[in-house]
Amino acid sequence: MPQQNADLLEGMDKAVEIRLTGVSARTLRVGGVDVAAHITSDSDAFVRWVTQRGTWEGVGVHGEGDRSALEIIRHLRVF
Repeated sequence: MPQQNADLLEGMDKAVEIRLTGVSARTLRVGGVDVAAHITSDSDAFVRWVTQRGTWEGVGVHGEGDRSALEIIRHLRVF
């Protein structure tokens, strides 16, 4: 994910934790050192939004914390 989003994540000094629930439950950390925001997403929904097959609103993603960090993560893409 970081390799495919290098331009987007370049210089991101804040971190965002993505908490995946469901079958492949885990926590991913993207960005800098200090966590500024948290996202909770079902693991199946994560695959849909990160591959541009669904929006956060459409698949039930919940984000809280620093709005600028969340907006960066909202644009993550894996292809």
